[in-house]
Amino acid sequence: MAATLGVPVGPLRGRLAKGEDVTLPSGVTIRSRDLVSESRTGPIIIIIACPDESYLHSLVNNPRWQAYKQNPSVLCIAHLTPHDVVSSPAYQSFMCGFGPAPQHIIVNAHSSSYEPVYVASNTLLCKMNAVDPSFFPLPRTVLERSKMSSGRIDYSQFVPSSSSWPEKVVNGEYLMKYVVNPIESARIDTATCPPLFDHTKIQADFKSSPAFTPTIANTTPSDVSSGDPSTNSSSTTVPVPLIPRHTLSHSRGRGVEDLLAKLPRDHLEITFLGTGSSSASPYRNETSILLNFFKKGNILLDVGGGTLQQLRRTYGVDTDDILRHLRVIWISHMHMDHQIGT
Repeated sequence: MAATLGVPVGPLRGRLAKGEDVTLPSGVTIRSRDLVSESRTGPIIIIIACPDESYLHSLVNNPRWQAYKQNPSVLCIAHLTPHDVVSSPAYQSFMCGFGPAPQHIIVNAHSSSYEPVYVASNTLLCKMNAVDPSFFPLPRTVLERSKMSSGRIDYSQFVPSSSSWPEKVVNGEYLMKYVVNPIESARIDTATCPPLFDHTKIQADFKSSPAFTPTIANTTPSDVSSGDPSTNSSSTTVPVPLIPRHTLSHSRGRGVEDLLAKLPRDHLEITFLGTGSSSASPYRNETSILLNFFKKGNILLDVGGGTLQQLRRTYGVDTDDILRHLRVIWISHMHMDHQIGT
């Protein structure tokens, strides 16, 4: 409306919003009351955290709640409360005391479906696991999702231990929003909640696609004449496992230290080319780690800015040999400080 009347964005429009009348350069006076609606009481959002039943008596009997019970301005109440508290008759009666209008959101270990929030990164990790589960285990969020989701309780259909239970109750989910403006259409918004994450389907689709080349998973030392990349033509070379699979299988449950202790000196060398954070410092370069398997080749774990310079500082004239025998560049995630060195 202000733009229609010719009020430019800036101090004049700011004064109008504060309730002041303004005069335009043309001499026209714009009255604030013609543009700004009347002030009204804003909505009330309540967040209740009751960690265990020892707090319950003092919580429900606090006289300050009387100002909010049956108050039409209370639109939403979020309960950061474990299930054993929510399922108690005292807490259920307390929830009903706010009347039928508020929207209740229950947030606890039993409310979420535990869908991974970082869908793209978890999808990538699941695809890598399909190539070789020994090198790329499934992420913890995926492994524990089904176990944790099995105890999920749908609070919208919850049968209380007493006859008291609010009419409007939903489960809290990752990235759920409650929209309060405009008040007339206040609502829960689940558009940004993570979708159902089915890692078995992701892996099945990946394995059936042309992009799936499980060379590491299906290769044995007998597949090639030599483990030295320089002695095999690029058209016929099939990568050999960098660490023998029997060594990996026998090492499970005993720790990485036992595995490394059994490796000969010319089997693996780890060089930390950069251990800094998002930007380089005088003492630390951006993230990059070189795994040198000597005749079997090399792997770079991330290539932050300045990685090539760090290689030249470390290996000097042998840097070209390191790069020539580079078999894999593994990028942990797509932030620039992990890939700009490429």
